[in-house]
Amino acid sequence: TTMRAGAIERRRRGRALGYALAAGGCAAAAAALAMLPAVRGFPLFGFAAVGCAIAALACGAPAAVLLLERAVRRPLRRLFGAPGRLAAAFFAGNLSKNAVAIAALALALGMSGAMAVMIASLRRTVIAWVDQSVSSDLFVKSATGERRGIIGTIPADAVDFLRAVPGVAVADPFRTVDVQDAKGEPFTVGAGDFGTAVRIGALPLESGRDPAAVFGRARRLGEAFVSEPFSRHFGKKRGDRVVVPTPSGTRTFTVADVYPDYSNDRGTVVIDRPVFVALFHDTDVSTVAIRAAPGISPEALRDRILAAAGGRYALTILTNRTLRREVRRIFDRTFAVTWGLEGIALLVAGLGVVNALFALIVERRRELALLRVLGTSRNQLRRSIAIEAGLIGAGSLILAVLAGAAFAALLILVINPQSFGWSIRPAVPWVGIALGFALALATTIAASLVPSRIAVSGDAAAAIREE
Repeated sequence: TTMRAGAIERRRRGRALGYALAAGGCAAAAAALAMLPAVRGFPLFGFAAVGCAIAALACGAPAAVLLLERAVRRPLRRLFGAPGRLAAAFFAGNLSKNAVAIAALALALGMSGAMAVMIASLRRTVIAWVDQSVSSDLFVKSATGERRGIIGTIPADAVDFLRAVPGVAVADPFRTVDVQDAKGEPFTVGAGDFGTAVRIGALPLESGRDPAAVFGRARRLGEAFVSEPFSRHFGKKRGDRVVVPTPSGTRTFTVADVYPDYSNDRGTVVIDRPVFVALFHDTDVSTVAIRAAPGISPEALRDRILAAAGGRYALTILTNRTLRREVRRIFDRTFAVTWGLEGIALLVAGLGVVNALFALIVERRRELALLRVLGTSRNQLRRSIAIEAGLIGAGSLILAVLAGAAFAALLILVINPQSFGWSIRPAVPWVGIALGFALALATTIAASLVPSRIAVSGDAAAAIREE
């Protein structure tokens, strides 16, 4: 009995229901783990939820094979005749290997799809944030140390110089310094001119209130703003108190509101510039946002500022359009490597399907030879193996959609917010995912060409001699 594969497969089909129940349990565990908070800023339970989702995929693959075979048995027989019937029988009759191949390919496709969704969602969110928050015409920073990766500062008199250049309507300075709280947790302290924010507007706020009114009130009461990553990492929200270490001693500020920020994952506390100068004894600035007067183009104003500087200040000036283009370029370059990694994962999964088909052909050599002796043509056998490969690909795609949706939800809603503190608006690149899935299905079917040729080659009589 042990020597006959049919007996082994029959027992494994009997265990499919138990595996399906285990898959349901793993999925429930993943959902429960996803609700738990991060452990000291690390999404431990989020990654555990991903592990449970993978276990659910693996345990659910045998049931998926049987359900798919039952659903396509009659349509395949009507469409392809004997090859379709043989393919359905082969597909369900080799449950152990086909289930593993489907689970492996579905995992690779699901992870690739989830990564594509996460990257597209993060890119859309960051670009929307830049378009909404970056409203000034020019952005000035120090050119000192750029080639060595050092971030320089701009002296306070340079801000006065910029404001005096004809055509400059507003010059809004901003300063950042890195500090640590009493527990050694790092974060950033930013200094902005709240008075300028009242006049020209500011970042959108989490509460949805009018930024100008909120900044005006914060300026009067000496309140601070915190970024969304700071709010998540340190558990602070509007109305809470935050302690900021300064050279003048620790100071406590009331949180006026929370604002989105995708430039810093450690978190930022923003206070009014006069308060910052008094506490930190620092008048330098990190960047200056400039708005041009009506009728002055940003490019012309940039040239005017550089000509007026005359080598007095080492400044780098970017236009609004250049800055946004630079953000997109940096983002795409940062995540370019992920596409290569996804391609490798798909290649490995495709090789797994090829190996599974080769193993099945070796195990079926007497079975296929017997079918040839009984009158099955070589072409019919080749078609049946190709259809079986197509069923493996189709089953993988079905599970990949379910697994990919689960992985993407965990990445976007659990792991990324707990790791970086960023809220991400989901965006699905339907065309790219559809093309990737179609390519995977075509590759799976193409992978059957060599095994199918091996299946119909050789001496059928010699192969069934033991029968």
